[in-house]
Amino acid sequence: MNEKKEKNFLRFEFMLLISLFLTQKLAFHINNFELPVGYFLFIIFFVVFAYNGKIKINLFKLFVFFVFIVYAVLVLLLNINESSVASFIYLVFIYMLFCFNYSINDSSKHKLKHLFSLILLFSAVAGIMQYLGQCFGFKYFDPYDLIPLEYKLSGFNVYYETSYGSGVMKSNGLIFLEPSFFSQFLAIGFLLTFFSKEKKITKIIICSIYLLALYTSFSGTGLMLLAFGIIYMILKNKSIKLKIFLLSISITVIVLLFTSDSLSYFSNRIFEYRDETSSLSIRFINPYIIAFNQSIDKIIVGNGPGTSKLMSTTISANFSFFPKLICEYGLIGCFLFSLIIFRSFDFKHNLCSALILFVYLFLAGNLLQPGITLLLYFVSLIQTKNDKTVLQRNNNYILLKGVTQG
Repeated sequence: MNEKKEKNFLRFEFMLLISLFLTQKLAFHINNFELPVGYFLFIIFFVVFAYNGKIKINLFKLFVFFVFIVYAVLVLLLNINESSVASFIYLVFIYMLFCFNYSINDSSKHKLKHLFSLILLFSAVAGIMQYLGQCFGFKYFDPYDLIPLEYKLSGFNVYYETSYGSGVMKSNGLIFLEPSFFSQFLAIGFLLTFFSKEKKITKIIICSIYLLALYTSFSGTGLMLLAFGIIYMILKNKSIKLKIFLLSISITVIVLLFTSDSLSYFSNRIFEYRDETSSLSIRFINPYIIAFNQSIDKIIVGNGPGTSKLMSTTISANFSFFPKLICEYGLIGCFLFSLIIFRSFDFKHNLCSALILFVYLFLAGNLLQPGITLLLYFVSLIQTKNDKTVLQRNNNYILLKGVTQG
């Protein structure tokens, strides 16, 4: 690709990244069917990358995906009365994305990572202003409130009170789908900045902004991701001094959570597992109870596409990756699907990919949201530092354009 085309392609990548952040809450409603804007970005992403020769088929992932489809069709036919054909088709459409390797050059990655950091920093400052505005008596502001309901995604808690009757809304950073999703990206921004090569004073300022914004989100998932990231770096890094430093920070944070009145909200949430109606139970406990509170044959084989929604009748549950797949496709389908996902993220060599994968598997309940899926995946693609490692691991691919094999 010549220099002019590369510049145009970089502009497209810039617009794509910005659009993925800005359109999280948007959708079109056609009759009774809701179509997220992310659906169209999904198609545009694939078509433009393919047209510019930036896509390579990964034979291993394509083969596993084909086996999964065959298996899923059998599960669908066995449970045809309860299953949703639309859910199955949607799943296949979205996750064809993961059967390919995408090429982004190092120069573009550097610029895209810088843009990603600026978006996160802007959102963090905006989240702090959302909270401070309420402290000074101003009404909570979300610019998407100006958009008619028929153009917004339904079924998500875009913002809500920190506690019932408090009148104080959790910050969502203006652009994020939910405060919890906002907090997860703040944790990613903090960790990437903390372990970057920025000057110390720059690190202190930016990390402080991220932590303050994380507090205004009043979400425990961001703290969970921070804990995971620290543990990941302790295990991956050989420096004893760094390990001691990270452990010291972790202990200090834990002590603060249990002793500071201003942070009592977070420490109290640790014990929410005792209440099956709490956010913690709905997201991390109830889905697994439902998934494994079945006959052994259903646990192994599954109940069919789209049936997880029908199974949360007695207790509320927000199904993340594993419990949703186990409920619908069983342990067999979950294993096949997991092979594809784990091969799509360079989590062994890259902190950001590990964080994104953790969000995707455990913290996000957006398995069938194309915009969110593409956002998480695209962010992991632009953060990969060692392209050679990825290419060496995924050496069983063929070019989409032409018949060149590698």
